[in-house]
Amino acid sequence: MKTKRIMPYIYILLAAVILELTVFSFSFWKTRGNAEQVTEPEIIFGHVDMQEILEVPAGWSEQEVWQDETGYIHVSGGEILLRLRDVNEKTEQIRLLLTLPQKAQIRAEIYMTDEGNAYPYKLGEERTIWEWEPKSHVFMVYPYGEVQDIAIRLYTPVLGEELMYKLDGVVLNGRADFSFSLLRVLLVCGVLLILYITAGINSSAEFAFWPEQMSVRQRQGRNAIVLLCAAVFILLAAAAVLSNPACRKNLGLHHAQYQELAAALSKGETWVARADERLLQVENPYDTIYLQANQIPYQADYAYRDGKYYVYFGIVPELLCYLPVYLLTGHALPNYLAMLLFVTGFAASCAGFAYELMRQYFSKISFVLYPVLVFLLAFAYPLFYMQLRPDLYHVPIAASCMFTFLSLWLILLGKRLENWKVSLWGAGALCMALNAGCRPQFLIFSLLLPVLGGKELWGIFEKSRRKESMKVLAAMAVPYLAVAAGIMYYNAVRFGSPFDFGATYSMTSNDMTHRGFNLSRIVYSAWYYLFAPPQIEGAFPYLQSAVILADYPGRLVSENCFGGIFACSMLYWPVLAFGWGRRRLREKKLCGFAAAGIAGALIICAADASGAGVLQRYMADMMPGIALAAAVMLLTIVEWCEEKGISRQFRGWMAAALLLHMAFLVLILINADSSASIRNGNPVLYSKIWSLLQF
Repeated sequence: MKTKRIMPYIYILLAAVILELTVFSFSFWKTRGNAEQVTEPEIIFGHVDMQEILEVPAGWSEQEVWQDETGYIHVSGGEILLRLRDVNEKTEQIRLLLTLPQKAQIRAEIYMTDEGNAYPYKLGEERTIWEWEPKSHVFMVYPYGEVQDIAIRLYTPVLGEELMYKLDGVVLNGRADFSFSLLRVLLVCGVLLILYITAGINSSAEFAFWPEQMSVRQRQGRNAIVLLCAAVFILLAAAAVLSNPACRKNLGLHHAQYQELAAALSKGETWVARADERLLQVENPYDTIYLQANQIPYQADYAYRDGKYYVYFGIVPELLCYLPVYLLTGHALPNYLAMLLFVTGFAASCAGFAYELMRQYFSKISFVLYPVLVFLLAFAYPLFYMQLRPDLYHVPIAASCMFTFLSLWLILLGKRLENWKVSLWGAGALCMALNAGCRPQFLIFSLLLPVLGGKELWGIFEKSRRKESMKVLAAMAVPYLAVAAGIMYYNAVRFGSPFDFGATYSMTSNDMTHRGFNLSRIVYSAWYYLFAPPQIEGAFPYLQSAVILADYPGRLVSENCFGGIFACSMLYWPVLAFGWGRRRLREKKLCGFAAAGIAGALIICAADASGAGVLQRYMADMMPGIALAAAVMLLTIVEWCEEKGISRQFRGWMAAALLLHMAFLVLILINADSSASIRNGNPVLYSKIWSLLQF
């Protein structure tokens, strides 16, 4: 029996190894019989127009070129052209015998003429050549018949930067190196495992998440697996935050606001700087285009009022992270470390919430769905993008994500642990209330608490349970009142009103004080937030950010986004089946919970669109509501499919949805459109991912 159970995993490993030795080693087997012949190219130093790329005579340009004692050629202009004339043979592969300084990278473009093209044409897009990645020195090409002339342009990524290199020649149609990637084997094993395990979901009592009859050993085993899954997702979230070293420092001067506020609060002040005297004379200081045109200095993205600059980002991350570190050490806490705390806390909270949700409402569903559920909640693409870019803007959003899911976890835990109900529900209410000091939009998810609380809260209308329910209500009300009092006092001190958070005073790209409300702007924004398709190209890194285009006759503030939530992931499509699943949700007393999640997401969508516009990070505001509703609906659909005997078809859909979602997260990781992409911030990781996709 043990051998029978382990055999599928041996087959999966064997299949991954065979794929590595055949499909991913295709170039090696194809070129095995080729002979090596090194060709010395002509070298032109300097820029050449494409139309003249094969006509310009070889020779030294006016650029400064010299060779150092180690043999490296230095080109001051940062560009050279390698030219091979009268090749007159079929060419499938070009290898540059090129040596670069340690950790260096350059760009390459290939042009040629052949039997089908008398004029030079470019083969594909530019290619990056990395010193540490041998595969990047090899180009597979597909010309029309025999090749006549070849030109290879090499240049530095930064215009005008000095180019350093050693060149031993060019090899045409040589043998491709054999390489065996253990990492790729493991990744293929992972994909096959997902397909096998997801397709093999078993609904019998043996595989149920929490069977009614379970031994102590079985219970311990399930809890151990839950902890292991939670640890894996926490580590993945931490790895995402740490994936880009470029984000471990402030990406702009205005990204130091939390650090500046820590210094100000330590002196008893709530403002961080005084405005320039010229700004005080401007009739409308929030028209930043006017300020730029008239060269009036201002501090971008600070809240400005009465001659002083304030930080309008939520105060809770400041009080939890930045201020204590500053007071204890005298040093400023980097934003990425605050993000690391909140993101890992968010992943842990998702794991805890998913555990309680399945144990209390879907205990008979297969245990395999637990990691699927945590993945769905913690790694929605807008949240993953936020993890990859741990900057100032994302700190309060990550904090609110953590507090929201921690609150829901504590509420569900209180429903199960009767003796701890009052304390746990009070703590849950405190977490949800703290959103007011992080990202106030998340307060809308307070709607989830009364519908999740159920009879424990509504018992105030029944005499027999009134006293207990009043205790619970009081325990939940006190934290809200305490947090509200603190936030209102802080707002009043800064802006003269307890209800003014200061966002409208932001010195941003548009005048927030006159923005107003417009339904058309909300409709346009909702399309981009929810349904706009991603822009996928055929060249690595494949994903491009979609430009926001609309015929809205007004000011639609926007940043390039990667696509709408439902268009980029099938995992959230179950939300669209809410109308169908209402009856089953009512039976489990989860209908109000799912409805509140959807309603909260839509309200935040409208509020963000009206207050700001279409920005990538604002998708993370509405994502928790959509993810919660999707999680509940996914489990409901699985139950229904098991009852109807059509679970196999749905399991196939779910496996496809999981793999496509993971693939899209990888595209988000390697996208080159972001101002803090790993292409420049972590080129080693970027090149390794590129290498894994080469055949």
